This record gives sequence, structure tokens and C-alpha cells, in this order.
Amino acid sequence: MWPNEDHPLRQFNLQPQLLHNLSRWADDWMVEHLALMNAEELGKLVHLNEKHGSALKTAAQQFPTVKITWSLRPLGHDILKIPVRVERAFTWSPKIHGTAEPFWLWIEDDEGVEIAQIFNLSFRPATETVDVDFILSLPDGRPPSTMIIRWISDTWAGSESETVVSFESLIMPERAGNHTLRLDRLPLLQPNVIRNNRVQNAFSGRVSRFNALQSQILWSLLHTNLHSLICAPIGCGKSTMVQILTM
Repeated sequence: MWPNEDHPLRQFNLQPQLLHNLSRWADDWMVEHLALMNAEELGKLVHLNEKHGSALKTAAQQFPTVKITWSLRPLGHDILKIPVRVERAFTWSPKIHGTAEPFWLWIEDDEGVEIAQIFNLSFRPATETVDVDFILSLPDGRPPSTMIIRWISDTWAGSESETVVSFESLIMPERAGNHTLRLDRLPLLQPNVIRNNRVQNAFSGRVSRFNALQSQILWSLLHTNLHSLICAPIGCGKSTMVQILTM
């Protein structure tokens, strides 16, 4: 089968006469449009009777199609999440579709040259929707004008869909300026600087000096009411700081 020459419904086991008339009289009709017509209208379209129209409608309804919805959720000044929902829009038939219908879902630039992220997924008989999150890195926090979400069946020729994602109304957050890197050459503080006997007794024999990270954040944690987010590898003493605050 040649996608550019044969109608997608030729992949179904339809009568030769129906396939011939379909190519002759409805070759430019999209499958989703045929699925919305009734059997009588389809029979007239292909110059046959209502029975042929009913067979054509069943095939059109079983041909894999989807409905795609999306939203935009900035995660930072240069990170954007695009939650995508792929809704199954065809009638499942175990005889036609078996136990799974695999498909590809990706997001590409508006010129269709580069794929930013791609997933290989499947519909199952009980699957109505598939949810996917595209996480994109935006250079300098500047999104393109548009991108394209493309869905393509892995087994059916001509079974594909595309949705344009517009960033026209997107407002990305400004770059955060309150992150503090760890400072070098700070004097390492001892537990007695806290002037709390409970803390000194708790850490006696365990901690002689706080490390560089702990020494840098100690004053802010004890003497300000500001919220603090501490980001450091495992084993850097973050839990120790929380322990001190609860004493």
C-alpha cells in the first residue's frame, strides 16, 4: 500500500467493488469525516447501497484516530513542561486491533526538522487516554513561536495526526536571582556558636565543627524568618540543620 496513492481504508478487508468505488468517488475524503456520516450517506457517496455504506462506516470508526489536547506549564525561566493527553477516538475491535495498538508521539520544531522529545506508547483495549509530559529546555528562556505535536500509528499507514502548539500567550518566569552558591574559605563553625546547651550536648563527641555548607547557612536558618531551600548532595548535613531547628 502507498499512503499517497491508496485510501487508508484499503487496509481493511472490504469488498473489491467497495474499495474500487471508494478510491474513485471518495479518495480525497478523510477517514474521520467518513466516520461521522451515516450508512445511507456513505452508500450514496460511493455510488453503492446502504449495506456497503454500513461496512464502510464500521471500517472508518475502527481506523485508529486520536484527539490531542495540551497545556503549558513553566517550571523555571528556561524549563517548560507541556502536559499532553492523547484520547482514543476509534472503536476497538479485538479482531482488527488485537491486544495493543502501538504508536509514536513526539514534539518537533515548526519546520519539522528536529524532534525535541519522542515517546513510543500503546493503546490497550481498556485504554481511553494516555498522558505524557514533554519537558523542554528553552535557550535563554525564549520559546519559539510554535511547535508541533505529532502522533503516528506504528502499524497503520495514513493513521497520523498533528497539533500546533502556540507559545503566543506564554509568559515564562524571570530568572531567579536569590540562589547562593557555596562560598569558599569560610571559617568552619563549632556547635557552641549556637549558644544552646541542648544542641551542644546532642552533638558533643559527634560533631567538632560544622562543614562548609552548614557553616554558611546556619545564621540564616537561626536568625531570619525567611524560607530556605537547601540543595546539596546526599551526606552534606542537610538533615543535621533540620535537627538543630527542632531543638
